[in-house]
Amino acid sequence: MSGLIAREPMAQVEARHNGPWFSGGNKRYFGTRLPATALVIGEYSYFWSSEKNFDGTRRLYTVRRQCRESGSIETVGEFQQYASVEQAKAAIRKIAEGAT
Repeated sequence: MSGLIAREPMAQVEARHNGPWFSGGNKRYFGTRLPATALVIGEYSYFWSSEKNFDGTRRLYTVRRQCRESGSIETVGEFQQYASVEQAKAAIRKIAEGAT
């Protein structure tokens, strides 16, 4: 993976996606929170998402990436792999370091 590393507003990521992932109803149901920007690395936009765990007792974090061409979104690693936003951000930084 190589290429320009830049930031883009999450609104652009959301606009590229052709599906229900970012719908208001889905975000409310899962209690989803998203950052203001995504990190563009090559052909992908990387971002974290957070959702409450299944019993609603904790908020956990997942690293995601979106293919900039197709708009499809996939999980990087495991769903709700990170206990804090700092851990998820560190994982994205590590991906960026490997791309340079």
